[in-house]
Amino acid sequence: MSNIEEKALTDLALRAAGGDEAAFDALWGNELWVSKVRAICKYICRQYPLPGGNLPEDSEELIQNTCERLIKKRALFSAKNGATVFTWCFHVARNIHYKEFRKRKSGEEHLKRHPCRLKGDLSDEIPGVALRIKEQWDRFNPRQRRLYVLSWDCDNVGELAEKFHEDGWLSLSGEERDKAIAKLGRELKALQKTLVEAAEEKGLAALGRKKRDADGPEE
Repeated sequence: MSNIEEKALTDLALRAAGGDEAAFDALWGNELWVSKVRAICKYICRQYPLPGGNLPEDSEELIQNTCERLIKKRALFSAKNGATVFTWCFHVARNIHYKEFRKRKSGEEHLKRHPCRLKGDLSDEIPGVALRIKEQWDRFNPRQRRLYVLSWDCDNVGELAEKFHEDGWLSLSGEERDKAIAKLGRELKALQKTLVEAAEEKGLAALGRKKRDADGPEE
């Protein structure tokens, strides 16, 4: 891309930041700009892969979130200190990606410290239980992982819903608030049940082997 093209797109972004709708339409209708946004997001995902992520899916999600943020916050763009619309795009995409990276990393660290926070946890007593739960955990999507981790420090589903809302994972607006909280509670119970079943599947099989060993061979 030439400096002239970069300057022209930056000028469009500045005009769009000032409320020029024609400039906004021209910027987002420009194939060069859109392809550059996609390339920046893919580069960030390749350089800093998300824990337990899927590169193509994570790239597309970052592209979508970055475009939405750039459009919503277009009035904040400024060309101070020689900044261009591409450096702005890079910083926005990087910040979104870093926040998601921290969320997923936080979930992994919690799991390492507390492999299974369930009553009657067998993970210390029986080899393989923690690993079995980790395998199930890896099947959860980022939203499910974040929900489960947040639930550890909440006394009730209402408090959990507020934290989930603050993280941007849940909408708690208007008349649908109570329904959203109830639905979140059901979602959490389903996740807990899944992990319990994963633990019991491995744990009960291991307990059966231990009992047979203790009883000795059958007559």
